[in-house]
Amino acid sequence: MKVIITSYAITSGVKVVDGEVSRDYPSMVGVLPSGFWTVHKPNWHDNKEDAEKAVRLTFEKRLKSLKKAISILPKKLDKALKVIKEADLGKK
Repeated sequence: MKVIITSYAITSGVKVVDGEVSRDYPSMVGVLPSGFWTVHKPNWHDNKEDAEKAVRLTFEKRLKSLKKAISILPKKLDKALKVIKEADLGKK
């Protein structure tokens, strides 16, 4: 069966592969032909709607994280410059 792998959506991208659901672990799919690459739920999907929801959620979380990191940078810059300005290097 074809499955959509979303675990690498931000890095190397979404993959559409042939896979087989494990008999012993139904939340795991083995990617064919080797079967050595296994992916666990919720990182594989057998329908486009669920895959799209997962990718959107992943990108929303990443964007939120990046916005927070960007908002903190000016404060960190001020702190770093203050440390440099107040540094006593023993020279006059």
